[in-house]
Amino acid sequence: MENNKDYSRLKFNVPEEFATTTIAIQQQSSHATQAKIEVSENELNSNNLKERELVKLLEKQLRYKFKNIFIHKNPVQSTTAKRYLDENLGFIPSLQPEIDMIFVENTGMVNAIEVKLIKLKDIGQRARYYKGLEQSIALLRYGFDHVGLWNIFTSDIPIDKINEYGAQTCDFLRDKLKIPLDFTYFRLIQEKKDFKFQILQPTSNNTGFILSKLLDDPQFKIEWRYGNPLLNTPIVKTLRASLNSYIKFEQ
Repeated sequence: MENNKDYSRLKFNVPEEFATTTIAIQQQSSHATQAKIEVSENELNSNNLKERELVKLLEKQLRYKFKNIFIHKNPVQSTTAKRYLDENLGFIPSLQPEIDMIFVENTGMVNAIEVKLIKLKDIGQRARYYKGLEQSIALLRYGFDHVGLWNIFTSDIPIDKINEYGAQTCDFLRDKLKIPLDFTYFRLIQEKKDFKFQILQPTSNNTGFILSKLLDDPQFKIEWRYGNPLLNTPIVKTLRASLNSYIKFEQ
């Protein structure tokens, strides 16, 4: 039995004409109301925030932009995917990690994102600026067209520290290792009962700045810049097909 969870307890109000984007500016105009989530007054407290809840919020804000979005998919729990692999490979390879977000584009591309929440307690001399990197790399093996890592920082972290952390990660991934992953980092803020995602842009190894638009602004759209170099690998093709037998992102 597949792991179908009910997320209806969250109350959202997302208008049909809601438009959003990340990373690159899109020249267009439209009217959009901010997506809303019902939260308690102390829910933005670093200790109370849950990564899974933010993934649900991202899905609600971005779903209009894609043909489909799937969240929290765990192939290891799918008897359908495991049966497909056993029949086509003769064995079942490792099916880790759980997939935070799968974006099905109108063009047919299927992309995945690993989401990591960075709290105040995670920042310090022993901070892991590579948090989420191992899961993101593993997602390439599933055969997605593009894979990205999104780091979301809580607003109780000083902005200079956020930029230092985010810029180091960006420099490490893109400039030093040249890993084919899309990376973006955000600052999570709260306006009344709304969660907002501020998009940040690194300028050097340890600095950055906040872009003028929020994630839910209609003048931003997601761009995928780094293709998956493993797409034509036979076992990767089979793994992608096994995921599709489970999730059915390609109809």
